[in-house]
Amino acid sequence: MLKRIDRYLLRESLPPRPSELDRLETLAGTWNTEGTVWFIGMKKPGRATGSSHTEWACDKRFLIDRSTYDMGPLGPMTGINVWGWDAQRHRFTFSWFDSFGETATGHARYDESAKTWHIHTSGHSSRCSVNNRGTIRVVDDHTLEWSWVTRSAWGFPKYAEYRGTSRRR
Repeated sequence: MLKRIDRYLLRESLPPRPSELDRLETLAGTWNTEGTVWFIGMKKPGRATGSSHTEWACDKRFLIDRSTYDMGPLGPMTGINVWGWDAQRHRFTFSWFDSFGETATGHARYDESAKTWHIHTSGHSSRCSVNNRGTIRVVDDHTLEWSWVTRSAWGFPKYAEYRGTSRRR
């Protein structure tokens, strides 16, 4: 009986789910993506296509995106992205892991007037430490326009740039 009461008290003492996480709801779903990819050494951008499925996890405290892309001249890539909320810092968290070997963590903020997410991360690719800047503009409930730039951690050179549109299936 005591174990049952202890579990109940522990569960009751957990903080409530932050309402800020509701802002991420528009990103949940299954998406088809078309865009361009450019890496240092390429003369012109290549075509990229793919799909992703984004769903809530852990009692809707984290949003997890699983993606599969054909990166044109770079070949296939898979990735996992995890969104969350840092209640102490009052900001969204953003983590990325992909089959090209990149890992990056950082934060995101939402600009309500522009309907745009601004994302800043740092991490490591298979070549060097990286800083990333990206945006996701919510065009409507079924369309997202996004861009992403990757630089070495020293701020130069820009060695990757991605742009595209994702449409809800």
